[in-house]
Amino acid sequence: GIPAEALEKVMERYFTVGEQACGTGLGLAISKEIVEMHGGTIRIVSPPPEGGQGAAVYISMPVVEAPEILIVDDDPAIQDLLEQQVVSQGYRVAKAGDGAEALESIMRKKPDAVLLDLVLPKVDGSEVILRMKSDKSMTRIPIIVVTGAHVSRAKGEILQNFAIPAISKPWHEAELLDRVEGAFFGSAALSK
Repeated sequence: GIPAEALEKVMERYFTVGEQACGTGLGLAISKEIVEMHGGTIRIVSPPPEGGQGAAVYISMPVVEAPEILIVDDDPAIQDLLEQQVVSQGYRVAKAGDGAEALESIMRKKPDAVLLDLVLPKVDGSEVILRMKSDKSMTRIPIIVVTGAHVSRAKGEILQNFAIPAISKPWHEAELLDRVEGAFFGSAALSK
């Protein structure tokens, strides 16, 4: 447990309690900083309200909405499969069946990421990329290309210049989910 007189100081850097053989007094201080940076709170109760020895640490974090991924493909079966795979990981999904619908949805909803086929009716996928990257309100939205088409040299240069990863159809679910996770957690494989 933590003595009552030490409870207010125990989350300060380098503060230790008792005659410990190890410990730097940083664990709770760093934990507090991380929790507060995410808008949460942390408190310690000693002894625990349930009785017994030790201390109880309570962390409260705000509820946030899951990231939304816009799936852009003209094949409803592909849309459904992609949706099933990303929803299973906790993401929300919006869908678009062509490039024009995708651009309208991106402008209106500002999704957190876009899964984009390159061959689309109305506005081609490479044109969607160029428009997104030239508009300040859309340029930082991560794009992951999922395509069955041969990537021409010109389209390949667009993907390379904007560091946009491309996954071939049929894809491996694990690779897709790694790329999606990288879009949100700064994987070296993706560039925002």
